[in-house]
Amino acid sequence: MLGRIIGLIIGFIATVFLVTLAVANRHPAKLVLDPFNPENPVLAVELPFYAYLFAMLIAGVVLGGFATWMGQSKWRRTARGRLVSR
Repeated sequence: MLGRIIGLIIGFIATVFLVTLAVANRHPAKLVLDPFNPENPVLAVELPFYAYLFAMLIAGVVLGGFATWMGQSKWRRTARGRLVSR
């Protein structure tokens, strides 16, 4: 029960932090994906700056989770082999 309350408090603090970050960085920013002609790009996206921050946060969590999952594959394979041999 105490762990759930602590988790809710940490989640609330993180939510307040992320909302504050979004409000402070709501100005539009252009992401240009054409290094050869940045003045007249072929591909450019204009979004609020916080959208880029949140996208990178989500990408980091997903890539970190994938890397951890791949790093633990040896141990999962070993555990699976021990279950089958019983």
